[in-house]
Amino acid sequence: MELTEAIFTRQSVRDYTDQPVSRDELATVIHAGQAGAAGRGNYEVYHFTVISNSRVTAKLENTYHAPAVIVISVQSDQLRASKYLSAGTMVENMALAAENIGLGACMNMAALSSLPQGVLPEKQTPLICLTLGHIKRPLQRRSIPQDRVPTDYLD
Repeated sequence: MELTEAIFTRQSVRDYTDQPVSRDELATVIHAGQAGAAGRGNYEVYHFTVISNSRVTAKLENTYHAPAVIVISVQSDQLRASKYLSAGTMVENMALAAENIGLGACMNMAALSSLPQGVLPEKQTPLICLTLGHIKRPLQRRSIPQDRVPTDYLD
């Protein structure tokens, strides 16, 4: 899929089939997250936790019954606002990669408070997660107004 088409087609999907997300599909999405920009190249302070165990996903709130959830976390002693920005670039790359291979995705922070103890590595703080799954209906390109967000040009 061409990049601009992916950007204007991407949507927050909250309705998934029961079909599991394959390990290859997860690897493709995770690889795209690896390409997200981490401040000062400090990738080692982040961690991706892939949850596809139905006993664990059933305990997560606000995940729309997605068969897979990827949590992006950071070392707790590194937590600051800039880490959320870096996680945002990672999760956006993952969402676009998911769409590119025919999966639906939704960026999500509401599920983080329901993460069971022991799911994340020790001393990691969750920043954001991505719900993933096969979609029930194909995504359609959205018409986005060019003036949706007020913009000033200072020439």
